[in-house]
Amino acid sequence: MLEPDPDCVVCVCHCVSEAEIVSVIRDGARSASDIGERCLAGTGCGHCVEDLHELIDDFQPAQGH
Repeated sequence: MLEPDPDCVVCVCHCVSEAEIVSVIRDGARSASDIGERCLAGTGCGHCVEDLHELIDDFQPAQGH
């Protein structure tokens, strides 16, 4: 299982770490907008939005059918 890097700042506008973003993904955020509402990442210049999508793909919990 992948582990987030607590020292990696993904959103420089709001100084939001990869670990903080992964935490909100694991708590139910499913889109860049969800993440932005919870921790402000992606709501500044927008440069990190693609990174947010990649983190969602990598870390969102698997859903059972």
